[in-house]
Amino acid sequence: MGFLSSANYAETDAALASGITNTAASWNGSSPMFIAVQADAWDLTPADCRIVADSLNTNKYIVVRPDHLFLLYKKYAGLGAAAASPYIAQQPTSESAAIGSVATFSVEATGSLPLSYQWRFNGTNILNATNGVYSKSDVQASD
Repeated sequence: MGFLSSANYAETDAALASGITNTAASWNGSSPMFIAVQADAWDLTPADCRIVADSLNTNKYIVVRPDHLFLLYKKYAGLGAAAASPYIAQQPTSESAAIGSVATFSVEATGSLPLSYQWRFNGTNILNATNGVYSKSDVQASD
C-alpha cells in the first residue's frame, strides 16, 4: 500500500514503462499498489505517454489522471469514507481585522458523520462556537 515512485522525470517512453514495470515487480497482489510517475515534458509528449499506457497489461494496470490517483488512494486508506477517522481537510487561515469589525474563520473536516466542532481561543473553548464557521464580532486588539 502507499505511493511507490519510480522513473520520475523519465526522458523516454521506454524508461517510463520500465520504471512502472520494475516498481510493480515487487507487488504481491494483496493490496492495491499506487505508482506515481512523471515524465520529462521536454522529451516526452502526451502521445508518448499514451504509448506507454497502451503497452501496459490492462489486467494488471489501470492508468488514471493524478486527481483520480489521489481519490483512489484516499478511498483505499479509508479517508472520508464510512467509519473513517475525522481529519482536517482544510485548515483555518489567519485573519486580520480592524478593531470593531468581524473576523470569520472556517475549517473543513471530513470523516464519518456526525462530525462536531469546537473553536478555541488560547486553549479555552469559545462558548457556542461549534460549527465549521466561526465569526468573531467586535474584534479587539486583545483578540
